[in-house]
Amino acid sequence: KRINELNEAAASIELTLDLPKDFTYDIPVHGRAWLFAAGLTEQTYKQHGIGYSKSLDRVILPIYDNAGNLEWFKCRALQRGQKPKYLQPARDRSKVMFRVRGSREDFQRVVVVEDIVSAIRVGKHTTTYSILGTKISTAQAAELGKFKEVTTWLDSDRAGRQGAYKIRKTLSLITEVSN
Repeated sequence: KRINELNEAAASIELTLDLPKDFTYDIPVHGRAWLFAAGLTEQTYKQHGIGYSKSLDRVILPIYDNAGNLEWFKCRALQRGQKPKYLQPARDRSKVMFRVRGSREDFQRVVVVEDIVSAIRVGKHTTTYSILGTKISTAQAAELGKFKEVTTWLDSDRAGRQGAYKIRKTLSLITEVSN
């Protein structure tokens, strides 16, 4: 019954670029368990401002610009059967990417991933950008084209393989791209 209520609430919500009103950094056990299973420690998820919404029963993954302003966020479902898997603001995100500087900043090379959590994990080691999906926009391509070398590291599912191919095809016109 709770899943049906959460799914109905998710279907009727249209998110703006404001975090949910009940956003908190106090993440309950099942939310922390999902974050740990995804490879994020408490220190890491706190460092990136990840929080929780009780009314949505979702982990909130925010993206901030260099000045600390909220640019975008995703709300990740935690319950089996909770749909959709992600909620996000209803606005253009073509210029938005989630960036993590690696243990040493590399201005020559960058790794491109699909999602925020992957960017955090890979970003522990090298500069990483999440394009928030498998399709690259013109604005994202222009930003990534500033690097000497781009490595795509998308999921191995069909959408990820197709997305990596299209990213390589697009970026290879302006920079070196590898898988």
